[in-house]
Amino acid sequence: MNSDSNCDLTQLSPLWRAPDTGPMLDVLGVTRTYKAMANDTGHQFSLWESIVPPGAGVPAHTHTREDEAFYVLSGEVLIEVEGAADPLRLGPGGFLFAPRNRRHAYRNIGTVAAHLLVFAIPGTGLDRMFAAFGRRQQTRRTHAGYRHNCCNCRAVWRRDSSPAGLGTNRARRT
Repeated sequence: MNSDSNCDLTQLSPLWRAPDTGPMLDVLGVTRTYKAMANDTGHQFSLWESIVPPGAGVPAHTHTREDEAFYVLSGEVLIEVEGAADPLRLGPGGFLFAPRNRRHAYRNIGTVAAHLLVFAIPGTGLDRMFAAFGRRQQTRRTHAGYRHNCCNCRAVWRRDSSPAGLGTNRARRT
C-alpha cells in the first residue's frame, strides 16, 4: 500500500486524536476532520470524519490512484457509484468500498448532519487535492457550479435530475 518507496515504515510513531480534534478542512460545505493524514501513516492511508449538512454532499468524481471506503456513523446518505444499478441508501453502520476508477458521489438526504468515516488508500493524493481544492473553491466558482481537475481526481459539480441530485448523469472523466 505504501506509495512512497523512500518512507521507512519502521520509523512511524503511534498516533492518537481526542474526539473532535485533528486538522480540519471545509470543501464544498463538508467539514473534514482528519484523524490520520498520509504523512502520519507512511503514506499508506488517510482517515477523516466528514460532517455533511442536510442536502450537502460530494459531487460525482473518479479517483485514478486511490480507493475510498465510507462508513456511516450517523445520519443517512444516498450514494451513487458506478456499477450499482440504483443509488445506495446508507444509514448508521452502512459501508461502501469505492474502488479507484469508479465514479461515485454522495448526498445527505436526512434532516440532521450525517457523520461519515472515510478512508483513502493510499491517502497522499487526496490529502493534497482536498487542501488545494479547499483553498481554490472560493475563486473557481462558475455559473455551472464547481470544477476542479487537480492531483489525481477528476470531478465536475453540476446539479441535474439524477436520483441523488448529484450530477452523476453529467459527470465525466476529464
